[in-house]
Amino acid sequence: MSLGIENSRRFRAFPVWATLMAYGRNGVKENIKTNIHHAEVFANWLDKSDKFVLVKPCELNVVLFKPNSEILNLSSDECIAKLNESGQVFLTPGNWKGQPIIRAALSNWSTSDDDVQRVMTTLNNI
Repeated sequence: MSLGIENSRRFRAFPVWATLMAYGRNGVKENIKTNIHHAEVFANWLDKSDKFVLVKPCELNVVLFKPNSEILNLSSDECIAKLNESGQVFLTPGNWKGQPIIRAALSNWSTSDDDVQRVMTTLNNI
């Protein structure tokens, strides 16, 4: 009885099952590798940028950064607002060691090299 699907709850495993059926193990693995690669490319660009500070080395698919306040004269929240208003990118606020930061989570299967370049161009134009 405890191994069956509970009738009173939605089938939470269905999206995982459907994804595995559609892409297979190797397809899911490649999507994850691509997301990690995109995050690395973005983090490396930020690390070389004068306008932004990479807060923490990128380990997987999430990049934590903040504006260089000496150059941009913007808080992280003000920077996020400008970026999101551009309509080119959507980034979320975060907190790292008590400091407000910008969080870029690259986790969509359809994210491309062009999308990452668009984010970098948008950031460059602030």
